[in-house]
Amino acid sequence: MSQRIYAIDTVTLTQQEGQSPNLLVQVQARAVSSGWRAPTLALHRYRQPPEDGILSFDLIGTAPDSLSTTLPVLTHTCADTVLPDVDLANYWGPDQPLVGVRCHAQSNTKLALLQPKLGIPEVTLIPKITMSEDFCPQFSRDIRPLFRPYDIAMMIMVRDLDLGSYEAVSQHGALILSRLKDGSMPSDGPWPASDIALFEQWLAQGKAP
Repeated sequence: MSQRIYAIDTVTLTQQEGQSPNLLVQVQARAVSSGWRAPTLALHRYRQPPEDGILSFDLIGTAPDSLSTTLPVLTHTCADTVLPDVDLANYWGPDQPLVGVRCHAQSNTKLALLQPKLGIPEVTLIPKITMSEDFCPQFSRDIRPLFRPYDIAMMIMVRDLDLGSYEAVSQHGALILSRLKDGSMPSDGPWPASDIALFEQWLAQGKAP
């Protein structure tokens, strides 16, 4: 059964280009232990537009069951969702704009506004990031930072595989990619689709160090 994940660290909005742009919502968060699965942003349903014009989500996931082996430490997790073909200026109706996004966790709530207001430092608004054919990912700059210290330590302990090593990740890249795509790696929840695409592009373009 899904339940709210412990805490949200950041909410990021990426406004993608186009006549009716997509809006990518990304959340970085922490679970109370390892072993949480399927982190998801669950959209609130509205019969009427909210007075503040802010769209809300619950950050939920599946807790480890009683038979699972887990570490009782705060563990990084993340989730994202895309609102397709969003008319930001008329999202709730004519001249009723989408003001921002509010995400709820078990212990806190984070807010990101499309027009940031004073006193809300969590707000981040960034432009669309496009990985063109000319972009060549590098392990040290683009891939190594995707692996957390927790991921590196766990894989060394469980598989004797050092995710911080270019040689190891390059040699086992295809296996790592398959685990990332099926969601079995990392153990506490899948990578965002954009990070998996970046890793796949790094493999396809020759695994630059």
